[in-house]
Amino acid sequence: QQDAGTSSVDVRLSFYEGDTLRFVLPPPGARITCNGVSLVPSPICPRQPAGGTYQIAYTDEHGVVSTVVVPVPQGSLAILSPSPGGMAKIPKDGLLSIHFSAPLIPPGGAFTVEHVAAWCGGALPQPGPCQGVSVVPQNQASPAIFGAVSQPGVASGAGPLAAFSAATPAPPATPTPPAASPTPGATPTPGILPTPTFPAAFVSSATVTLSGGEGAILVRSDFSSWAPGPGQIRLSVSVQVKPAPGGFADASAIFSDDLSTSVTWTRG
Repeated sequence: QQDAGTSSVDVRLSFYEGDTLRFVLPPPGARITCNGVSLVPSPICPRQPAGGTYQIAYTDEHGVVSTVVVPVPQGSLAILSPSPGGMAKIPKDGLLSIHFSAPLIPPGGAFTVEHVAAWCGGALPQPGPCQGVSVVPQNQASPAIFGAVSQPGVASGAGPLAAFSAATPAPPATPTPPAASPTPGATPTPGILPTPTFPAAFVSSATVTLSGGEGAILVRSDFSSWAPGPGQIRLSVSVQVKPAPGGFADASAIFSDDLSTSVTWTRG
């Protein structure tokens, strides 16, 4: 996951055979680097800015190098409204509208709001009269990675955040190695925040719309028990990009991130 507040990201790798898509481990002696930094034993890579690249280099046991260059999408991700640190009205009609900016999705990519949560109270949900809503949007169509079955939760288009999947190189003059697919996923070094959970009665529904560099989430729930005071809004998002395979059978990259902002709930 890509976090502007950290200087590095965690990179998660997965390898798959090119023909069967069966998960495999890289052979002994293989090496993997991210922008020249070895990912073994610590899968940490220097964070790159929007418009930069992550260069994932795989060197097989025969010394043949295959590199995938993963571009970091242009633009930024931010909650626009309710205004961060500002006042937010407790919905009377059961509809909470959240607006956000999003990096542009490159051709063949997809933007996904994985999870939305909002609650009244402190930085973390606490038991008590103040409740919250926690929901996975269902109106998005997930992109397939290596022919995987699509899942609900993604809006595809042509612009934003890092998990990386690639396929194994089959270099000439080398025995065909198991086709693999590194999957770097970036996670903020401090780790992502825990996903808040609430009683089932408060888990409702949400829909997402995305146009260009802006999007909106409409959350439907029961807000009748919410009380004025401090609160939080949190989004978990991901963006898939399709870099050139660079010597692998196929390559796919997924950037993911968490957004959290404080608000003060009021009665309108």
